[in-house]
Amino acid sequence: MMSSLDIALGNAIRTARKRNCMTIEMLAKRINKSNAYISRIENGIISIELDVLHQISTVINEPVLELLKKSEYIPDHQNYHYTVLEKQFISFIEMINSNMHYNIDIYKISRKDMEQSLWYLDGVVELLNKKYPGKEV
Repeated sequence: MMSSLDIALGNAIRTARKRNCMTIEMLAKRINKSNAYISRIENGIISIELDVLHQISTVINEPVLELLKKSEYIPDHQNYHYTVLEKQFISFIEMINSNMHYNIDIYKISRKDMEQSLWYLDGVVELLNKKYPGKEV
């Protein structure tokens, strides 16, 4: 059954695929799926499986998080109320994703893991600031 979210996600995938000058056939071949299967996803006829979404995301060079934001599966964090901790963590993960070419799914990380990661990172930043005074990290 078609849902508005499946249609929106399919549109986001199609837009990113076309932006990369890729045909349905090219995408299908790269992820070992049929052309019809990709077409059904892009038209919102079927719901996409998470592993397939990740494969498509990698091939079309569009992070899963961006595809989900564009489809409104998850809100854009700039227009959504988050705690200060969540905002810091999201900013850090987005920096890692963009600078190091990772594709970390922020929304699968627990609050406890966020807190532990930020605590650790604060220590790393403090050490770097001591080691390289005058070059604020």
